Amino acid sequence: TTCPSDGAELTLSLPVERTIDGKYRLDRLIGKGGMGAVYEAADLRLARSVAVKIMLGRAFGDRQALRRFEREAQACARLTHPNIITVFDFGAAGADGAYLVMELVQGRTLRNELKRRGHLPPAVAATWFEQICEGVAAAHQRSVVHRDLKPENVVIAETATGGEILKVLDFGLAKVRTASDDASLTHPGVVLGTAGYMSPEQLSGGEVDHRADVFAIGVMATEAIVGQRPFRGRTFGELLQSIE
Repeated sequence: TTCPSDGAELTLSLPVERTIDGKYRLDRLIGKGGMGAVYEAADLRLARSVAVKIMLGRAFGDRQALRRFEREAQACARLTHPNIITVFDFGAAGADGAYLVMELVQGRTLRNELKRRGHLPPAVAATWFEQICEGVAAAHQRSVVHRDLKPENVVIAETATGGEILKVLDFGLAKVRTASDDASLTHPGVVLGTAGYMSPEQLSGGEVDHRADVFAIGVMATEAIVGQRPFRGRTFGELLQSIE
């Protein structure tokens, strides 16, 4: 209940109880994203450490945001692959929120690695992107399009044997191509994704499929080897011109 360093009372940054559903105790804030905050947590039933993603306070009560959050859980539940983050559980948090329980991966993001190194040796990039491609290919085989691939959404972790394994995470904008209600969540003309990694059809608000993920991987691979993205622009229009 108090900080061991200065004795200050500990408070949660979101409007939820510290123990979620009587099953998961939130222990440490790992980071925040566009839709949620991620905590390192204790699974009280199975005595293991997990990661719990919770809808951000400003999105509580937002029906569409909650649907997208639920869709992330449903999309990940379809996927079982060593290069994709594993989802264990999903449920309600309070009256209007939701939580997602995932495997806890101790590692660094590809973004942090690029900031530290500047760029990757080709051999390292080839090994890492082979794993990224395998994970994304597995998602595509299950009719899941990520739509927000970028270095921030790839984690590099060490294996028990001293090797490295890459995992794709954050399927919050994923499109399940067979879902009948996808149109209710993505309206024509709405741009979803991260500008510097979006394909032309994404930038223009058009329909996207698995090829948008392939485009994003190409941008990421170029950035990893060269040290900068191949297409530059401050606006969607400038990015489109750069791509053309």
